Amino acid sequence: MRRLSQTQISTFQACPQRWKLRYIDGRKEPPSPPLTFGSAVHSGLETFYRNRITGPAPLDEVLASFDADLDPVAYDSTESFERARADGHALLESWCGKHAPDFQPALAVELALQYSIGEVPMISILDRVDVGEDGRVSITDYKTGKFFLRDKAQESQQLTLYQIAAEEKLEREVESLSLVHVPSDTEWRVARRSPAEVESVRRLVLEIAQAIENQAFEPRTGRQCDWCHVKPWCPAYADEFPENWPQQLDAAVRSPSEVAELADALGVAVAAKQETEERIRTVQEQLISWFEATGQRAVAGSSFRVQASRTEKTALTCSDDELRALLEPAGLWGEILAPAYHLKTKLLDRPELPMEIRGALDERSEARVSWRLTPRSLPTDDEGNLI
Repeated sequence: MRRLSQTQISTFQACPQRWKLRYIDGRKEPPSPPLTFGSAVHSGLETFYRNRITGPAPLDEVLASFDADLDPVAYDSTESFERARADGHALLESWCGKHAPDFQPALAVELALQYSIGEVPMISILDRVDVGEDGRVSITDYKTGKFFLRDKAQESQQLTLYQIAAEEKLEREVESLSLVHVPSDTEWRVARRSPAEVESVRRLVLEIAQAIENQAFEPRTGRQCDWCHVKPWCPAYADEFPENWPQQLDAAVRSPSEVAELADALGVAVAAKQETEERIRTVQEQLISWFEATGQRAVAGSSFRVQASRTEKTALTCSDDELRALLEPAGLWGEILAPAYHLKTKLLDRPELPMEIRGALDERSEARVSWRLTPRSLPTDDEGNLI
C-alpha cells in the first residue's frame, strides 16, 4: 500500500484527480513564491534550533540557511526575489531577537517519523518537538502564509496525525499541539486530541487509502480549479486543452461534431428541466398551503389524485460551537458527535441526556414541517374513461 502524508491526505480531500495527476502521473507543482518562501523560513528556523543545547545558532547562520533554500526560479523577476529575500531576513531577525534571550533547546526539529495507521504506511515531518519536565512532549508546526485562522489549531487534522506519529514512534504522551504563525509571531496552543478525535482522523486515512486502492479519482471541480497546476491534464477540462487529449476514435465512438451536438442537446434539456422543476415547486407550495388550511390530505383533479402526508420534527438551531460548549463539560461531545456526526440530528431523542442539557437544547431547537405530495393517475377503462 502506498505511503501517505498529511499533504497527500489534504490533496486527495480537495480533489482525487489532482492527487492522481500529482502522485501517480508525476505532475509536480512548479516552484511558487509562497512555497519556496515557506520552505526557506523553515530552513532558517531549523538552523536556529537544531542540535543547540546552550544557545541558538547565530543570526548569520540562520540567514545563510534561508538564503540557500530560497529558490530564485520561483520568482518572475530579480526585484521580486530580492524583496522576498529582504522580507525573510527581516522576519528571521525579528524571530531571533525575540526568542534568543529565553532560548530553550528542542528535543527534535524537522523530525521525520514513519509509522502506520492500520495497514497504511504514513510519514509525518514535525517542525519542532519540545519535552517538558514530566517527560510529555509538545509539538509545534510553523505556518508562514500571510493570513491564518486561529481556529485551525483546534481543527487541524495535521496536528492530530503528528500526535499519532509522536506517541507511536517516540513512545511519549503528547501534552499539547501548537500552530505558530511566524510572520506575526503568534502561537495557538491546544490540548492533546481526544480518543474520539484521533479515531476520526484514523478513519479518514483508512477511507482515503481504500479510495486510492480502488482508483477512485473522480475530479472535484470548483473555484480551486482556476489556480490548479494540473488543470491542463484534468479530464474535467479536456475540451480546453485538446492538445493533451488526442482522440483515438473507433467505429463505436462518436465523432467530435456528434459529441458537440449532444452537449447542446443536454444544455437545452437541463434548461427545460429547471423550468419544469420551478413549476413543480410553485404548484407544490400552492397545494401545501391548501392542505394546511383545510386539514385535508387528498385532492383529485380530472386525471390525477394527489395524496399528502405531513411530518413535523424538532431540529437544533444552534451552531456547532454552541453545541460543543453545552456538551463538552459533561463529557458528551466526543461520545455523541465525533464518532458519527450525523447523530446530531438525533441528539434530542437520546434518553440519557441530563435534564439541564436537554432543557438548554430545547431552547435551541424549533419544529420543522415537511410535506410529501404523491400524485397518481386516476384509473381508466380500456377506452380511457375514468372508472
